[in-house]
Amino acid sequence: MNAKRYLVSLCLLTLWVQPAAFAEEKSGLLDDPLLAQPVQLQDGATLPDTSRINCATAVDFTQPLALTDAVDTALCNNPQIRATWAEIKVQSGVVGEARAAYLPTITGSVSRLKDTTTYSSGSQQPASTSIGNQYYGSLNWRLFDFGGRAANREAANQMLLAAIAGHDAALQKTMASVIQAYFEAMTSQAVMEARMQIAQLAQQTLSVAKRREEKGATTQDDTLQAATALAKAQLNAMHSRGILKKTLPCSSKSWASILRCPLIYQRNPTTLSLRTFTT
Repeated sequence: MNAKRYLVSLCLLTLWVQPAAFAEEKSGLLDDPLLAQPVQLQDGATLPDTSRINCATAVDFTQPLALTDAVDTALCNNPQIRATWAEIKVQSGVVGEARAAYLPTITGSVSRLKDTTTYSSGSQQPASTSIGNQYYGSLNWRLFDFGGRAANREAANQMLLAAIAGHDAALQKTMASVIQAYFEAMTSQAVMEARMQIAQLAQQTLSVAKRREEKGATTQDDTLQAATALAKAQLNAMHSRGILKKTLPCSSKSWASILRCPLIYQRNPTTLSLRTFTT
């Protein structure tokens, strides 16, 4: 009788623990009873220098955007990085499943049978009722499988390491692309401003050449040379303006998913301002 009570209690305890162990919002040991989650899932994603990715605070794009904010925004919104992070979670579950193969399997059942026999009103036999309980329990534990479980566990561990490496590679690739696009746009902005200043100087030179020609101090050849230099400077300025539009972060694949407006860079070399770029 004591053995039956113990079996029933064990079955009820198993039914109560199982849903709690796999609930998504549970924490602690019940959330990961087999310790299959890697450090990355427990502590969050980090950069190669072990610094955390700040996704908690939203970036105000109406204010000058620093390079660190641009990198964090890109890393937090890149679809490829999200896919690799989900792959780590999937492979972590596969590792837990491979480790669970070493645990025993307990099954149990309880049934209650009630048998009632009645006779017709003319019979002298009284009605009878019998009640019986049936208990069933089994414990299965595989001890030897000639290395099958060990091979599955090793394969799951290697796939988890591959998923972690893929996530790190996606982080580094995205970060490098954002940094490159950031400084390419800053360089294009500086080149455009320099060529626009050259065009302004060429315009001033042409005005001076025309006045000197009117006073007879120079010939028409000097005026034509100044006009040619101005046309060339204006052409270079227009060309640099087109290059700047091409290299703006909104035109880059690394930024297209997080920025929705043109950008123009301030003179501050560490920030950029989100305002419409006019031609």
